[in-house]
Amino acid sequence: MTAQVLVDGMPAILEIPETAKKVPGIILVHEIWGLNEQIKATAMRLARENFVVLAPDLLYGTKMARLVGPEVTKELNETSDRSEAQKKLRGAIEYSSTVNFSNKIRRKLNKCFHYLMSLPEVNDKIGVMGFCFGGSCCFNLAVKQPLLKAAVPFYGYAPTPLSQVKNIKCPVLAFYGTEDTALMKRLEALSGAMNKYHINFEAVVYPDTGHAFFNENNPATYNPEAAQRAWVKSLGFLRKYLN
Repeated sequence: MTAQVLVDGMPAILEIPETAKKVPGIILVHEIWGLNEQIKATAMRLARENFVVLAPDLLYGTKMARLVGPEVTKELNETSDRSEAQKKLRGAIEYSSTVNFSNKIRRKLNKCFHYLMSLPEVNDKIGVMGFCFGGSCCFNLAVKQPLLKAAVPFYGYAPTPLSQVKNIKCPVLAFYGTEDTALMKRLEALSGAMNKYHINFEAVVYPDTGHAFFNENNPATYNPEAAQRAWVKSLGFLRKYLN
């Protein structure tokens, strides 16, 4: 069942599988492009695997929603001059890095967590999965929500300072591509911090793969083999820690 819901005034898609028993809940967090059709399709895929899925529009009502609207995606994919679209994207990334914005997102994610916990269809075990911007959100929610049971960030930035990871109480499965140089440069330090604080952490790195490799709607970055392998591994991880 697919429903459009409001979580503390924020629009979200709720997917509830057709099953009579209680099942785990997953917060699914979009890329920097917002709650688009690709994320909605991913939510449906997770529901078919017997998870209750909440996919919030975290950018709703923020400056980011204006900076990364559909026209920016279109401009970036065009072969003509992309300079104006790239300028807007840089502005969005800079804004998303501000403390004020990060705090707002954390509060929204926590609202999503408690919304899922309140649903009668959920077995009280909640995980989070996210991509790019959403991958960073996975780390941030894991740091702030001690009752979270699993986190699956795809090519997301870890929180700064890295010492914050000591607050993570759940296992973390993170995905990267070797060609995603910005994140690969930081991975050794992240792994070191996770090891230092004895966090259950696994980083999976796919060769000859770049950023946003899971997004089948982005032909410039999509890697079907890596995406399928990551999907299968993610499902096994989520079932292990949420069932």
